[in-house]
Amino acid sequence: MIALFEDASGAARRAAALAFLATLPRDGEALLIGASRGATDELAHEHAAAHGGAFGLRRLTLTQLAALLAQSALAGAGLAHATPLASLALAARATYDALAAGSLAYFAPVARSPGFARSAAATLAELRAAGVGRDALAAGVAPLPELAALLAGYEDALAAAGLADRAALFAAAARGPLPALPLLLLDVPLTSHSEAAFATALAAAAPQVLVTVPAGDETLRVWGEPLEGAAPSAPVASDQGCSMPQAPTG
Repeated sequence: MIALFEDASGAARRAAALAFLATLPRDGEALLIGASRGATDELAHEHAAAHGGAFGLRRLTLTQLAALLAQSALAGAGLAHATPLASLALAARATYDALAAGSLAYFAPVARSPGFARSAAATLAELRAAGVGRDALAAGVAPLPELAALLAGYEDALAAAGLADRAALFAAAARGPLPALPLLLLDVPLTSHSEAAFATALAAAAPQVLVTVPAGDETLRVWGEPLEGAAPSAPVASDQGCSMPQAPTG
């Protein structure tokens, strides 16, 4: 069951998170996922100080966890993770090709400006993270077909270069196998469809889940209504799912 704790107070959310961690066996493994590694480290150190240790508590951001879980699948497919600089270069190449093909009537006046490739890279990343495909864009009104041309060129360039962008990284991680470990999501913002799909898949595989969310945060749309008065459930043993790749815990 997923327990959702929503509160405007950061101190209250931390207290709920610490109460959840206190229900877990000291020698068992669990995932602590936060908006930053610093946030997870602080909470883990506070928990360890109160309970004498937390040896199996794996502290990561959502992106770090996705990268760990996706690495085997991406390597098997011959793909490497695209850096921001690589994504920018591919967006610039897609823009050049679309201009050469005469596909950018609307964007033509600005497409050759120095900042266009950067803006295009950000837009294309957002479209892919939201799960918007080239066909859907091509069927829309102007200038959506031009975005479809840019997206098609960008995706083709990714494939030709053997690269996986952020959306592909989260998609590969969500396909699993996923660790069946107690899961704490500490104020983790889910800003795209690909992030939300990974987080919900991760939660579905976990025997115990607590999600803390600031009051009114848009992330609530992913998890639904908070469970009034919900308390962390007792630890549940499970031998299903995958073993976690090694990651720093100290």
